[in-house]
Amino acid sequence: MPADRLRALMRPGRKGAPAVAFVLVLALALVGVAGCGNDLGKEADEGVPIQLGQLKITVQETRFLNPAQPDDKDYLVGQPLPVPPSKAYLGVFLTMHNSGDSAVRVPAVGQLSVTDTTGAAYPAVPSSTPFAAPLGTVLAGHAGLPAAAPRLGGGLSLTTPGTFARMSPTLVALGLVVVTAGVWLGVRFSGAARGLRVGDTWGCGSIAQTARMEYTSTAFAEPFRRVFAELYRPTKDLSIDFHPDSRYFVQSIEYRSEIVPWVERYLYAPVIERVERWAVRARAIQSGSAHAYLTYLVIALLGLLTILLVRGA
Repeated sequence: MPADRLRALMRPGRKGAPAVAFVLVLALALVGVAGCGNDLGKEADEGVPIQLGQLKITVQETRFLNPAQPDDKDYLVGQPLPVPPSKAYLGVFLTMHNSGDSAVRVPAVGQLSVTDTTGAAYPAVPSSTPFAAPLGTVLAGHAGLPAAAPRLGGGLSLTTPGTFARMSPTLVALGLVVVTAGVWLGVRFSGAARGLRVGDTWGCGSIAQTARMEYTSTAFAEPFRRVFAELYRPTKDLSIDFHPDSRYFVQSIEYRSEIVPWVERYLYAPVIERVERWAVRARAIQSGSAHAYLTYLVIALLGLLTILLVRGA
């Protein structure tokens, strides 16, 4: 994937990570449910599972792979290295779960692609590493699994169907009690210091914590924004500037997030606008003149006297 398309991959209305669309172009015979109204192509976002028949696919994470990092290098075994300056490898980490009884064939490499917001599609790269998903293979279902539940034998042992394995819950519980008591006695009589020690909380490896690293109110409200996304219609925009010498070093990150303020716009704003309008009109009688204020008092006093006279009559 060209590295200069990184900004094109950032789009509003998605998660803070690179918002790539993982498009699964599945044939009709793959899921066998096209007649039920399912689309042949599905778009997957990070953390949001999609259901393709009885096959559920969840994209856990999408990120660029750095061949210089040992962990990422293991994912790129067998791939052309070094990567040209205008190219980059994008890793898509996903899980596949067959929730049905019958077996389902997993999409092949040629049926998976990554599409950016400009519409450009990038095909999946075949991989034979132990970390690669078994694309194109058959994922077994629940059929054929033993329906019998484990039973308790006469010796208080838990036996699986077919006597494949046996375990004694009594011995396991007794072992846990012995280990727990042993740890407590070891700490109790080892003379370990039990004084109160005060230290900084874990800060994800950062040496010094600042107020900028604290959770904001937006972080705590994020679950509600996701649940009521249709109401608040949140939009997000993430822009990343890389260092001129290497695209693996981030120079600056700019993040913006907004929601539609329905209550403020249609409840508070009209009330505040009317109050301000009345205040502007009332400002006309607030001239700052003592003579005018005395005149108001005399008029008010005469009005009250008139009301008393009318009621007395």
